[in-house]
Amino acid sequence: MSKKRPAADREGEPPLQWPKSLTIDSLIEANDVQNLWFPARVIQLQGSKVLLHFLGWSDEWDEWIERDSERLRQHRGWGTQAMPTDWQQDAIIEALDMEGKWYAAKVVYVASHSVMVHYHGWSAKWNEWPREGLEP
Repeated sequence: MSKKRPAADREGEPPLQWPKSLTIDSLIEANDVQNLWFPARVIQLQGSKVLLHFLGWSDEWDEWIERDSERLRQHRGWGTQAMPTDWQQDAIIEALDMEGKWYAAKVVYVASHSVMVHYHGWSAKWNEWPREGLEP
């Protein structure tokens, strides 16, 4: 079963000619080594491949991926004012904590403006409503 790619990069913008439109500095989302969608930036192009830098991570995690791979999708606004509106309760995501570190987290409550997350392995007293730094 193949996944359908989003028709538009951001709400209100016309669809891109995905993935042919990728250029250096394109902001996209990529499925990382933990099988979580994460924002990434294209830092090099070579034939049918793109070199991605996962935002917030060291360059040791940079990775070459085929341009038409199902592991890539158009950026949907994670960590920006244009965050997606399709959060799902109980979804496993990555969230940026108060100290600027990324942790696996579970969505425990969805509201119109944000989500409450529970960081794996932490007490519920650390549950929070991050304003940015959420990755599906």
